[in-house]
Amino acid sequence: MSLKSRLKHFEVNMNLREKEPVQEWRERVKRNEEMESLYPDIAQGDLQACIRYCLLCEESIVDEAHDYRDVIVEVAAMKGCYEPSYEDETVVDVIYHNLKATYKYLEEKEKVLNTKEPILKIWDF
Repeated sequence: MSLKSRLKHFEVNMNLREKEPVQEWRERVKRNEEMESLYPDIAQGDLQACIRYCLLCEESIVDEAHDYRDVIVEVAAMKGCYEPSYEDETVVDVIYHNLKATYKYLEEKEKVLNTKEPILKIWDF
């Protein structure tokens, strides 16, 4: 391989790695902090907070997180020294409902501009 082709190969590879690992990590941390800060507003039915969260996070990740609902309920019960109630609606359920309704709203809004806003639940803290 000639020097010219090696330099071209190196240049192409450098362009593929635009961000440094530290920079990527900092951006991920910042995004996660923003997502966590949106939870109270999402639980209160704030559509703009739900939309912002949906733009930051894929729907499949929200579904995966909700798969651990029973574990979250059990840990919360252990910390609060009470029996877990898996049937009662929790803040996790309200957040999940609001985010799923928002994802559906955003999908429909891409097709029809005057889509009706979703009905979001409000969690009483």
